[in-house]
Amino acid sequence: MSRTLLDCVRERIVRVQRQYGMSCEEATDVVCESLTACLCCLRAHHPDEPADGLLSHLMPGFLDTVIRKRVADHYRRQRLEQRAIAECTRALAARNPEQQALTLLLADEIWDALPENCRQVVYLRIYEQCSWDEIAQVTGLGVSATKMRFQRGIEQARKKLGVTCDESSPSNNFFIGSTLAGETALSPDGGENSNATTDLPLEHRPHTGAGEPDNVAYHRKQRRTRRGREDRSKR
Repeated sequence: MSRTLLDCVRERIVRVQRQYGMSCEEATDVVCESLTACLCCLRAHHPDEPADGLLSHLMPGFLDTVIRKRVADHYRRQRLEQRAIAECTRALAARNPEQQALTLLLADEIWDALPENCRQVVYLRIYEQCSWDEIAQVTGLGVSATKMRFQRGIEQARKKLGVTCDESSPSNNFFIGSTLAGETALSPDGGENSNATTDLPLEHRPHTGAGEPDNVAYHRKQRRTRRGREDRSKR
C-alpha cells in the first residue's frame, strides 16, 4: 500500500474511532471496506490508472459518505444480533414440553389456514427471511406477483382464523409484525415484533413434507387424532 493510501486510511480510522466510539479493529474494518469499495468502483472507470492516481478521481467527501453508511450498517447488524440473542435466550428460558406442544399446534393451525398456492411465498418470507428478489427467483414469479401472493395468503389466513392484526392472542403471533407488504411492523405493546414463529426451531415450523424429529411426529399424530375425534363427534 502506498504512502498516500496509508495516510488516507490512518486519518479515517482515527476519525471513526473518535466520532463513533468504535474500537480500533472495528474502525479499521469499516474504513478499509469503504475504501476498497470506492477503489473498485473507480477502477472500473479508470482501468489503467495507478492506485495512487485513482484517489485523484474520488469526489470530495464521497469516501466519508460511504464510511458513514458502513458505520450505520455495522450498528444495525449489531442491534439485530443483540435482539436475536435476547429473544433466543428468553425462548430457551421459558421453554417446557407443554409450551413446545402448544407452539407446534399453533404453527400448524396457521399453516393449514394459508391457501396452498401462497404457502411457499409465505414460508420463504417469514421462516427463511428471504428477500422479495430471492423469492421471485425461487418461485419463478415476478417481485410484484410474490408480494401480491403473500398479501393474499396472509389476509385469507387471518380471515379463516378469525384474527386481526392488532389482536394479542398467541394464534396471532404469526401475523403481527408482517404488514401486507411483508415488512416489519409494530406489535400491540408498541415495540417491534420479530414474528414469534419465525424464530422457532425447525421442529416447531409448519409441516412442509420434509423429514421431522420423532417428538414432532408424535405431536402431529396427536393433533390428527384430536381432529378425527372432533369430526366424528359432529356427525
